[in-house]
Amino acid sequence: MTRGHGADVVLEMSGIPAAFSEGVDMLRADGRYLIVGQAHERTMPFNLSVIMHKQATFIGSRSAGVDHYWKALEFLRSHADRFAWEDLVSRHYKLDEINEAFEQMRSWSEIKPVIDFTQD
Repeated sequence: MTRGHGADVVLEMSGIPAAFSEGVDMLRADGRYLIVGQAHERTMPFNLSVIMHKQATFIGSRSAGVDHYWKALEFLRSHADRFAWEDLVSRHYKLDEINEAFEQMRSWSEIKPVIDFTQD
């Protein structure tokens, strides 16, 4: 898609350790890399000279403000007809199953569960 130049910006939001290196490989020289998903305690081997050779900028982000979440939800609502957003969700849980959802995420059995407050 970039005709061999690489991406100007890469956003890693999956949390899968292998996704970090894969994203760096996609990055062009002088590109920017936003890391949101790597919130685990795992140590990951990485050749730091890649950052130097690509002269890349890495940005870490832990969370967002409430207004950002509102804008994201509004984006999902207004583009519901264009994308299959539901395909991103691994499973719906009831509120009383929240500990199971967290455990499934902790064990990497699931990536994007949803706590559904409308389920009985």
